[in-house]
Amino acid sequence: MMNAAMVDCRLRIHADGNDNPAVHGVSMLAPARGTMNTTDASAQVASLELANALLAPVVAATGTKKNGVALRSDQTGFTWSAVPVCTVEIGYMTNEREDWLLVTNDYQDKILDGLAQGFVNYFK
Repeated sequence: MMNAAMVDCRLRIHADGNDNPAVHGVSMLAPARGTMNTTDASAQVASLELANALLAPVVAATGTKKNGVALRSDQTGFTWSAVPVCTVEIGYMTNEREDWLLVTNDYQDKILDGLAQGFVNYFK
């Protein structure tokens, strides 16, 4: 649907989990080279640029730990995409403090403010 709609980019929003309950923070996932539904290599490059543009403002807005950008080849949302795409992992449901924050309107607004600023930066 996103490919047919010819969107400029696509963002997937997830909450993460880990066997270690102390792990916390925000990270971005971007498609690894050759894993997108396109032969246009610039879509993967743009996906990585989008992930990097979104991560710093979300970290700044929330004050949480920056866990970086990981390139992934196992995400179906990436393999179906012909447009720039990334996933923001907004925190860890397995971390008690972060899990409580994730369900509050205030923290969700901070995440959205960071994402909005990241999109402004990306499209400049």
